[in-house]
Amino acid sequence: MNLFINPISENITLFVIENGEVRHTSTIPKVKDYDAFPEEVNTLILRHNIDTIWCVVGPGAFTRMRIVTLTLNTFSMVKKITLKGCHFFEIINHPNPILIANNHEYIVLGKDGPILIEKTTLDTEKTYSWYADKNDFTDEKNFIEYSENIAHISATFASLPGVDRLFPIYLKEPHITWSKKNTFPSLKTMSKS
Repeated sequence: MNLFINPISENITLFVIENGEVRHTSTIPKVKDYDAFPEEVNTLILRHNIDTIWCVVGPGAFTRMRIVTLTLNTFSMVKKITLKGCHFFEIINHPNPILIANNHEYIVLGKDGPILIEKTTLDTEKTYSWYADKNDFTDEKNFIEYSENIAHISATFASLPGVDRLFPIYLKEPHITWSKKNTFPSLKTMSKS
């Protein structure tokens, strides 16, 4: 059986899928995702004899995507479960997918893949399939809400190779740096003490 996980919306959704049909669905609310996610995945693996995990690996928020991929990579290594991951736009089955990146930008599908664009530059002649935040997409002329299409999701993941490790795709690459006053001493300095 397969476990499909979509962590990019407000809540994490999990579907147990067998032969293209949903056997179980669960949702982990945002306020509990860090604690509840590993436990729920383990429960589903044991209860449904999961042998493959399909996961949308982004784009998503830094902390959530790190927790999801780290948890799944651990289960893969410990329980010998096959992993398959993809970008959200690969499963949306619409020519113009859109996600909110931040207060000023959207992620849309460009000619060469996903790109960030300023919200004010969105092509209003197109109809977009949105996901995760209704507040930005109230104009029904330009926006259609995405809903899970299990047949398309199953076909997409069936065509992907299994991997040993999933890597998260972030909304924007994190900028993690050390301030100059908190830098680590060099090895030479440490060895003199």
